[in-house]
Amino acid sequence: MQTGRTTEQDHREPSGARWTVRDVIDFEWLIDQEAPIADRAVDPGHADRRTVFRRWLDRVRVHVASPSPGETYDRGLRLLRLFAILMGMALGVVLAGTLLSHNDAEPINALLFFGGTAGLQLAVLLLVGIAWSLGKANVRVRPLQDVLLLVVGLFGRLLDRLDGARRTALQARWAALDLRSGRLAPLIGCQLLVVTQLFAIFFNIGLLAAMLLVYLPFVELRFGWQSTYSYGADGVAAWVQLVAAPWSWISSVLAPNAAQVAATQYTRGQHADTLPIAAAHAWWPFLLCAIVFYGLLIRLVLAGLATLVLRHRLAQPPFTHPAANALWRRLTGPLVVSHANDQRLPEPRLEARPHRTGSVHLLVVDDELGGRGDAVRVRVEGFFGGRVGPSIASNIDDDALRADVVAALASHDSVIVAIPAERDPLVAVADFVRALIAAARPATEITILLIDGGSARLEIWRRFVAIQRLRISVEQGT
Repeated sequence: MQTGRTTEQDHREPSGARWTVRDVIDFEWLIDQEAPIADRAVDPGHADRRTVFRRWLDRVRVHVASPSPGETYDRGLRLLRLFAILMGMALGVVLAGTLLSHNDAEPINALLFFGGTAGLQLAVLLLVGIAWSLGKANVRVRPLQDVLLLVVGLFGRLLDRLDGARRTALQARWAALDLRSGRLAPLIGCQLLVVTQLFAIFFNIGLLAAMLLVYLPFVELRFGWQSTYSYGADGVAAWVQLVAAPWSWISSVLAPNAAQVAATQYTRGQHADTLPIAAAHAWWPFLLCAIVFYGLLIRLVLAGLATLVLRHRLAQPPFTHPAANALWRRLTGPLVVSHANDQRLPEPRLEARPHRTGSVHLLVVDDELGGRGDAVRVRVEGFFGGRVGPSIASNIDDDALRADVVAALASHDSVIVAIPAERDPLVAVADFVRALIAAARPATEITILLIDGGSARLEIWRRFVAIQRLRISVEQGT
């Protein structure tokens, strides 16, 4: 693929270990392309994964056609931000005009204005908080996800009409996309949260701008209140003092007092000019401060927190999923030379060999490999680096793990399951792998190593792993 970029860019030093969401999207996309263009052009040295993977990304990305998925996402996000800002500002101005436009006969209902501006935003935040709390309590409240599941179900019915090969390929691609979206969701979710807060920030700015620059300077506004409920002037005054508590210490004129609240109560059809001017004008500083505090300030805080969380997540990206682990092995593991015409395992060579990693692997060998455990051990050490500790023969069709396998899992962070490539992937194998995942330690890396076989078998097994939603990697030990 040619991008038209100069060759000097190919050798330009990477920009360091700083990551952006765009970089993570490109990284996730490139490691799935299986085109290690610059694997050996990156010297990992003693750097951590975050730094090494960034060097690899900078080397590989210059060979990829532009725009990359990350660049496309970045452009779309900028357009979404601009749309959110413009729509928020416009909606704020329109809402302020709707609430403040009135005939000269009646005053403006201050309680209705508060409810339509700051009150509405507080209600939305309250509903989001309740939904979040219910989610933490394992109470399922996910209407959007239910709609998506319905769409997926309809899509699945369409897949049933395709032939087996195409259906399997699409199912595997959908599953891989699902797993990748799960890894990107914490990052993209933070950015989308910032976008929603931008909308709310400029919505409040639009409200304030319309009030301060248009209606208050040029229109004589008299505020009052009325309600069918019989909570009386004392109840409204107590509510006003409670709402104004965050800013009432600044000045007493920023909220109407009890006497002004009582003086501005009106009945339906009562003329605005019957209300005392001073008392009717005492409401607008209160309403402005309510929009600033309960609307603008809270949204600024939420946007700032979301930005800080995003920076924290980008500063410590895990990069421990199967595809990243496979790339790390290519960058740090021993060089492996294979011969396409080899039809059998090499004779075991037990001499010491240097390894770039100090990991110890637990090797689980499928019973169908018979007595070739030593040869498989050599193959694993040559492919993965490190050394093999225990080597256990097991039936990989049985999800009832033997006691020796469970005991070995408790002391290893890397598990290699060696399987003949020609073996058919069955649901029973997936159940066996799930049992391994359940019994292993949380950070354990589990890899299926296919012994012999061609690229077609590797693709079949990778599709199988994706469709079964197994968070493991599949490699071919040739």
